[in-house]
Amino acid sequence: MDISQIYYLFSKLPQSILVLFKNQRESVMWPVLQELLYFLWIRKKYWLYPILFSLVAVGILLIYAQGSVLSPFIYAIF
Repeated sequence: MDISQIYYLFSKLPQSILVLFKNQRESVMWPVLQELLYFLWIRKKYWLYPILFSLVAVGILLIYAQGSVLSPFIYAIF
């Protein structure tokens, strides 16, 4: 499945979601994210969005906390 087919499949999604993908054609992770969002949208798994968002937020927090002075406190939470 190439990028043009994915854009065709995503034509029914709201425009705000598509803006995320227009400038990132060369990235490796974007097709995976596109297929995941497409799956959630088609299968009506709206309850998974908060779980996905919280996992991404925790991942970003842990990545940015690696070099921080607060990292022992953040790791103690988990």
